[in-house]
Amino acid sequence: MPHLPVKAISNEKLKRQADDSAATRYRRRMELDQRLADMRLARELREVWQT
Repeated sequence: MPHLPVKAISNEKLKRQADDSAATRYRRRMELDQRLADMRLARELREVWQT
């Protein structure tokens, strides 16, 4: 079975894709950290108001 030609990806495109995915991971991590901090603060405030 003949193989279809594979389009080569330039190094610049690979770097750009890697940068984009790293930026996405960083943004998601920051959102998660913020959500956890908000939950922690809400829990502390509940504890303060309950006592």
